[in-house]
Amino acid sequence: MGTDRPALVLLHGVTMSGAAWQEVTPLLMSDYDVRAPTSAGHRGGPPPRRRPATISDTVDAAERYLDDHGLDRPHLAG
Repeated sequence: MGTDRPALVLLHGVTMSGAAWQEVTPLLMSDYDVRAPTSAGHRGGPPPRRRPATISDTVDAAERYLDDHGLDRPHLAG
């Protein structure tokens, strides 16, 4: 996004989506470059690479998200 604010990636819980953070995100935006992606296989997220998806698959997808968005050392919450 090209901001000088530190990146904060909000990770949602199982069966949820990035929308779980919609009430919190505006409160954080003045201090952070906030991201709230939806994980693969969850409400509106991309399809999982395989079924059943494992925790390792979820971690791999999160790492890909960080890499794809150039987020080297973001804060993570969730």
